[in-house]
Amino acid sequence: MLTDDIVVTRNEAVSADTFNVDRCDYQSLWCKRYCYGRKLTGRAYVARQWRSDFVDGKIVQHCGPSPRLRPFTVIGDVPKRRGDRQRFERFVRKLFPRYEKVWLPTRSWSDDGGLEYLADIMDEHENVAVTLSFDGSMSVKTLMTATDRFRTRYGDRTSLATVTEAPYTDAERENVDALLALGYTHCPKTHGAGSCHTCGRLCWAEHRATRLSAIGLPIIGFKYHR
Repeated sequence: MLTDDIVVTRNEAVSADTFNVDRCDYQSLWCKRYCYGRKLTGRAYVARQWRSDFVDGKIVQHCGPSPRLRPFTVIGDVPKRRGDRQRFERFVRKLFPRYEKVWLPTRSWSDDGGLEYLADIMDEHENVAVTLSFDGSMSVKTLMTATDRFRTRYGDRTSLATVTEAPYTDAERENVDALLALGYTHCPKTHGAGSCHTCGRLCWAEHRATRLSAIGLPIIGFKYHR
């Protein structure tokens, strides 16, 4: 389903219930240096309607339908600006109820009012799982504050994530290592060791019991997209 809320990328058409925007409102210093979303434009979609795509010289067959939705599969985040947020809220009301699971990886937790907005979405839609995305240029202390607030209310639907083995400065690496030291799970898909089926879709708040970290929530380590 191609709607006005979908940005068409290098693909001739995108048959996906996917809300993508051309910017992220919560970019960290590291994001601004190493945004890998732009590299993925036209390649990756998690959506209701799949098809065959010609990717990097190969035919990739995606079979559906899928009961899972991930907005912002190319670039973007939970919108901050009023116009984008109004469009996003229409998208949420229309599509979120259609799916068994919705996954929102986001950095909006780092912005004033961001957690409250996420909480409103999660209160209205019990099928939403949120991943608080982090990198070394962000504040571990702020992340732990956000985690404490979400763990009590949405602990069964919240995870944390960071990019591992990325081009961090020494100080950024220290921040990432401090998070990973709490106990984390390698993403088998991005590390080339399997697929989302391999780990049981931890991002989507499924099969979590054996993968909790020292803070009582899963921490997921994604591989950097070079």
